[in-house]
Amino acid sequence: LSFTEEELKTAKAIKVGKDATLIMTDNADARDTASTALDKVSGEGTVVLDYTVGNRDNGVGFDFSGLTGTVQVESGRVLLSSSKFNTAVDAIHPTFVLNSGNSQLVFNSEQGTELKSNVVLNADTTFHVNTSCKGTISGDISGSGTLNKAGSGTLILTGNSRIGDLTISNGTVDLSGQLTLTNEISDNKNLSQLVGAGVLNLQLSGENSNWDKTISTGTEFTGEVQISKGCMTLDGSSVGKGKLVLMNDSVDIQLTTSKEERTWEGNLELRGTHDMHSNSG
Repeated sequence: LSFTEEELKTAKAIKVGKDATLIMTDNADARDTASTALDKVSGEGTVVLDYTVGNRDNGVGFDFSGLTGTVQVESGRVLLSSSKFNTAVDAIHPTFVLNSGNSQLVFNSEQGTELKSNVVLNADTTFHVNTSCKGTISGDISGSGTLNKAGSGTLILTGNSRIGDLTISNGTVDLSGQLTLTNEISDNKNLSQLVGAGVLNLQLSGENSNWDKTISTGTEFTGEVQISKGCMTLDGSSVGKGKLVLMNDSVDIQLTTSKEERTWEGNLELRGTHDMHSNSG
């Protein structure tokens, strides 16, 4: 069933069954910073949001407290800091499925906003954390899409997540949980705005070839960067105060400095038999 936002606002109660889908389409009022369209909507089915936000770049907040199924965002920015969720200790939170680059999440609270839901990235998309704000995702993030972090605030990831890739356009990502990037990395990976004590797992291209790839995290990163496949160059790589872990025999490394200066400053753990390559001296 498909409704405009205005039609949903006038509903006394709507329960979305497990196999049912409710679609909210765009309406002029959908550009409010806090919409009442879902205040009377509950159930374990799927709610589809498909709207634009006009000049309100922070998007729209909704009342998700009655939903336990899936919130599927086809288009539109969801303003989490003005959204409502079930606060019960044993609450079941809806899974957010982001299906396009226009399906985005926004955190806009200096006191911090936590999203306990799992999130699925079916497309490359952006999470915005605005200036002086903090946003926490304590659920797991999955999917083949790339998460691009925008805004000068801090995004905190505490779950066990597995996505295509991570880019940080602005601000900081604080990794406290585990994050696996499934896209094979064929060039330098610069995550200089990544901090935290979590675990980042990467796959690199080129066993015994294509060595010239460096990996960089923020200088205050204290966790682990795990390499599960491929080749990399230690020179120019940095994992801050953390540890670089070569996970298995499928990972090889090189140093490009002269024989007298062939060193790397950092914590290194070897969990297999690895080739050490040098292209100098």
